[in-house]
Amino acid sequence: MKNLILLIMIIILTLTSCKKTTKTTEVGVNDNNTQETTVMETEVKKISENNIGVKANDIKLPMINGKTFVLSELEGTPTLINIWATWCPPCVGEMPAFEKLKNEYEGKLNVIAIDYGEEEEVVKKFMKDKGYTFDVALDKTGITTKLYTFQGIPFTILVDKNGNVANIFRGSRGADAQYELYKNAIEALG
Repeated sequence: MKNLILLIMIIILTLTSCKKTTKTTEVGVNDNNTQETTVMETEVKKISENNIGVKANDIKLPMINGKTFVLSELEGTPTLINIWATWCPPCVGEMPAFEKLKNEYEGKLNVIAIDYGEEEEVVKKFMKDKGYTFDVALDKTGITTKLYTFQGIPFTILVDKNGNVANIFRGSRGADAQYELYKNAIEALG
C-alpha cells in the first residue's frame, strides 16, 4: 500500500513539474461572420485576480449586430467586458448597470457583454425585449473559460486603455451596487 501511494506521488510530481503545452481551442470569425473553431498547439495563461496589470488575453467573437468583437482592436479606450447568460438571474439583474455605464461614458468606455453558450436568436430577443443597446458578442464554444479563470457567471473584466487587466469582478449584488462598483473602478483608471 505504501509503495502504491509513493508511486502515485511520483507520477503526480512528474506530471506537474513538466512544462505543459496544451491544445487550446481558438474561436474566430470567418469572412461570412460565422463562428469557426480551430485547434492549435499553444500555451495559454488563464487570467485571474492574481494577474491584475497583465495584458488581457485577446478575444475575437461574432456579435449579434453582425460585426466582430476583437478586444485588441479596442485599445486606446477602457473596455468593460461582462460574461453572462439570459438564464442567469444575477446576470440579468445587473444588466441595467451596463446600459447606464454605456450611456454615461459614451465614447470613453467600451461596454461589451459576452453571452455564454446561447443561441443568437435567444440573445437578440432578450436585448430587444429589455431595450438594451450595449454591444453583445456570442461565445458558443466556451473559449472565454480557456482565457479567463471563472467558475460561474456573471464574471466581469475591466481592461484599461493599454489593454491590461485593471480589475476582475465575480458575481453580482444587483444593478445599483454593481453600477457603483464598476463606476468607481472606471474612475480609478483616470
